Amino acid sequence: MSQLYDITIVGGGPVGLFAAFYAHLRQAKVQIIDSLPQLGGQPAILYPEKEILDVPGFPNLTGEELTNRLIEQLNGFDTPIHLNETVLEIEKQEEGFVITTSKGSHLSKTVIIAMGGGAFKPRPLELEGVEGYENIHYHVSNIQQYSGKKVTILGGGTQLLIGLWLLKKLRQLPLFTAEIISAPWNTVSKPYRNHL
Repeated sequence: MSQLYDITIVGGGPVGLFAAFYAHLRQAKVQIIDSLPQLGGQPAILYPEKEILDVPGFPNLTGEELTNRLIEQLNGFDTPIHLNETVLEIEKQEEGFVITTSKGSHLSKTVIIAMGGGAFKPRPLELEGVEGYENIHYHVSNIQQYSGKKVTILGGGTQLLIGLWLLKKLRQLPLFTAEIISAPWNTVSKPYRNHL
């Protein structure tokens, strides 16, 4: 069994990182547990190059920039971070909680669940033999991979927004053509429409 922490945060995305920073400001002994292989959650893993427009104090910054700033903010404190560790059970006991994970157990007086989307599993394209295609992508981790390529964007709502953002970025790359299929513009909120 591990040492007793004041607070254990389950989730290393933006909310979990900021919660850890804020807890340190209150002199709490804090640790973070995340099932993913890196900190940052969705902004870091799914949308590192996507512009984020709704972070207070920043007109826009990318998912990677947001993650780096939150990690930098937390670096001034001793924060054990347990990556690739899935929480299996949280059990209330007299002295606090026992958190059982895929790698062991942790003791904590308080547990904060800061999980957004959890493990990221995109809904795959319903197409026979789709798993055989190497050129179907469900998120953009490196926009340069599309340079010189013909790109088709499928989806609406959030997918449309990401697709439009991708188009905006790719216009700056050489030899690029794109088309959008199934794009209900009314599913994108007005602040994002104006930014595109």
